[in-house]
Amino acid sequence: MLSFMILAQPRSRTKWLAEYLSSYGARVEHDAALGCSSVDEYVNKISSLDGTVETSAALGYRLWQNAFPRARFIVVHRTILSVARSIEQLGLVPDWSFLYLQELMLGKFISQYKSIFFTFEGLNKFENRQRLCDFTIGNFDRDHDELWATRNIQIDAQERLKTLEENSARFISFHNDIAKKLVYLENNEKC
Repeated sequence: MLSFMILAQPRSRTKWLAEYLSSYGARVEHDAALGCSSVDEYVNKISSLDGTVETSAALGYRLWQNAFPRARFIVVHRTILSVARSIEQLGLVPDWSFLYLQELMLGKFISQYKSIFFTFEGLNKFENRQRLCDFTIGNFDRDHDELWATRNIQIDAQERLKTLEENSARFISFHNDIAKKLVYLENNEKC
């Protein structure tokens, strides 16, 4: 059963986070939502993991809370402008509407639910990485951390774009399913 989920903007060290936590022996996936066409498919996919680090699933934060009520949630914040500049440095055009929506959802999540919060820059601090490990996987090794702290692990942006293009219909279907289920959830809460 999923024990933690990390939500963040793209270009916020999420690939590094997934590999860093996996290096301790945890089963952690990066952007498991990619390739999923429905909420149920995504929930089934991540249910057997220890954790996941997501850059496109913030919209469904309430659904993930309901599906995994015992999971611990973490938000890594990087400003929209910083994210956009990082994307532009790769020669790509940022999707401002997506980044803004993600920012809104991450902010709502932080204000409404028990979670911990780190800034993108804060991941460079030893004490934050220790707190992150304690909160997610329950163990921390200083020597192991020192080996990983300065590694620069990033996705291949061109490969990611290709994956998104090939799976665009699934990606849109997934986000439409999130919206539909959120409307259903909100209507049931009003009753």
